[in-house]
Amino acid sequence: MINIIKRVSFGWLCISIFLVSCQSGSSESWAYEFVRYEGESYVVSDAMVIEKEKVGEKIGSVTKYITKEGDYSGNVSNTYQEGTTYYKITGVGTDNAIAVKQKDGTYIKAVISEEWKEGE
Repeated sequence: MINIIKRVSFGWLCISIFLVSCQSGSSESWAYEFVRYEGESYVVSDAMVIEKEKVGEKIGSVTKYITKEGDYSGNVSNTYQEGTTYYKITGVGTDNAIAVKQKDGTYIKAVISEEWKEGE
């Protein structure tokens, strides 16, 4: 009976360790969802750019999806996969915000993050 209890306890211990290691795997716990474009970081907002006519010309795309803190050079994102496209928002400068095209064809606004300015 004691051997069975030891085996069950050891089994639960192994399962627990496995589950913890899966949760703390390779991806970081990010404070913000973000995209980078031309050396600037933009925090992804919940504000949709609803009206199609407010979405301007294509200006770039995600070149690298990142899962860990480190090299933020290029058009990287911790949220969007490579190839996700960025657009100007009519009447808004890219020094304030850009639009990011979602998989479902809608656009979400990403707002410049002052705290992550290049070189600071």
